[in-house]
Amino acid sequence: MKHNLFRTITALVCTMAIATGILMPKMEVQAEKEWTEDTAWNVITGGNSLCYTDDSVTYNGKPSIVIENTEAICYAIRRLMEVEPNSTYYFSAMVKYEGDQTDYGAGVADDSTSQGESNNTSEWKRVECKLTATEEGLIIPKLRNDTRGGNGKGKAYFSDIRLEKEESLETNEWNFLVLIFRNAKVDNAKTYYGDVRDWESSMTDEEVQLTIDAVNTLPNLFETMSEGKMQVEDFDIITIDKTLTELTYLSDELLYGMEPYDADFSEILDSYIGNKIYDQIICIADLEGVSGVGGLGGSTYKDAQFCQMTSISWFINKAGTTGVAGAVVHEVLHGLESRTKARDPEKYVGLHDGEINGYEYDEEYEYLEWYQTYMRCEVQGHLGVSPKAYINKRVTGRTLVKSGMMELDSRIDSGRTEMFRLYNPNSGEHFYTKDSNEKNSLVAYGWKYEGVGWTAPSSGDAVYRLYNANAGDHHYTMDENEKNALVNLGWKYEGIGWYSDTNKSIPLYRQYNPNAKAGSHNYTTDRNEATALVSYGWKDEGIAWYGVN
Repeated sequence: MKHNLFRTITALVCTMAIATGILMPKMEVQAEKEWTEDTAWNVITGGNSLCYTDDSVTYNGKPSIVIENTEAICYAIRRLMEVEPNSTYYFSAMVKYEGDQTDYGAGVADDSTSQGESNNTSEWKRVECKLTATEEGLIIPKLRNDTRGGNGKGKAYFSDIRLEKEESLETNEWNFLVLIFRNAKVDNAKTYYGDVRDWESSMTDEEVQLTIDAVNTLPNLFETMSEGKMQVEDFDIITIDKTLTELTYLSDELLYGMEPYDADFSEILDSYIGNKIYDQIICIADLEGVSGVGGLGGSTYKDAQFCQMTSISWFINKAGTTGVAGAVVHEVLHGLESRTKARDPEKYVGLHDGEINGYEYDEEYEYLEWYQTYMRCEVQGHLGVSPKAYINKRVTGRTLVKSGMMELDSRIDSGRTEMFRLYNPNSGEHFYTKDSNEKNSLVAYGWKYEGVGWTAPSSGDAVYRLYNANAGDHHYTMDENEKNALVNLGWKYEGIGWYSDTNKSIPLYRQYNPNAKAGSHNYTTDRNEATALVSYGWKDEGIAWYGVN
């Protein structure tokens, strides 16, 4: 950049628009960090956090996206992706975390559910989340640096980002897991009768056997009542002697129950599920006295339907084996009811609408005729459990759809701003701006673009920008007194041009040409350029400000 750097300017009469301050009309840049529907990563939560790519921190040669929390805060970026409608995808990344330890650390998640995995160690680890595409074929994965308890300062690194599509087959075969907890205990329990006391119960050997006999009738019942629409492939029954204490206070209606996503109870479920695929999980315990209802159905655990029988002794005493079987059928049907409402709402009718539709209560099997009509989707001729509700997926593998995905939206605060350097061959002035629109406008007016002069931080100590309308010259300074003195002399203050790095990483050297009326100052990171200018008669004015790597 030695050409024209050493020119002495004695006068400037400029007829171009640049003589009025070179502040050309420019496109309005949206300042808010809001999410838009495009293919780049967009900010959804911010604060004093930065997001940028880092080529120096790699996994298997691949660069990283960095989310850097400069204070304790949750920060995430997300992107909208068009995929195959109603399909299942897995979004994953190699992640690591550096900084204050948190419960979450670096993670990926489905934006609609916020569920996903994370890693709070400094070792690379692949984490993933599961996403289900909408009917329009949209998913929204996100990368996040999440915190709990205010311990969130740190850097989350993301590399080797992947999107994979789940490949599967459809089947009407069902695998059941029945867990019978014969002992249960709750300390300091609020009971159904209004008192608070330590509570425990145990099923007798006879009650356990009767329960086993009852649930063993279910495979034939389900296949017969559904007219073959539900085929029971496996039906596993496990009796558990260890006392169940992982009970959750759910509501005043159901005081205590088995909450599948409670951390302690889910650990129990996972230990019995193992690597097997189950479509329906049935948990049975005798919580009579601390449970306000007989059972609860219609929920899920991971990919399986989940229901619980919480007052099994009540059903045993009421109607024996057939009473237990009828009650379990009822709770399983709540799951099919929910599936129908989600998958085929035109077929939906409430499970509790039996009497409204003319079906009478059968104490031995509850509404046996109603359940059969319901499962065959013959209520009013066409309502009930939709055939679609019986369909389960069997995963056969995954297909890689997309990798890389390193694009960041321009509105993301990268923590680093490229400063463009331009030269006016008519005036000898060097001009510096972070605004690409302003840069392009000046080039169109005849200025020469000389590349990126340095990289500035997005925050730090302010560098003020001023303009002399008489000389057509700009000046930049961190000195507020100098700024104010120039304004008093008639210079126009144009605001903060950029920021100086408080860590003083990369110095910008300032030189002054005492012979020039415009373009009298030069700023450069190149120590050789600064030295050369001084040897040509420019005055060394030290360090003007600092950039970043």
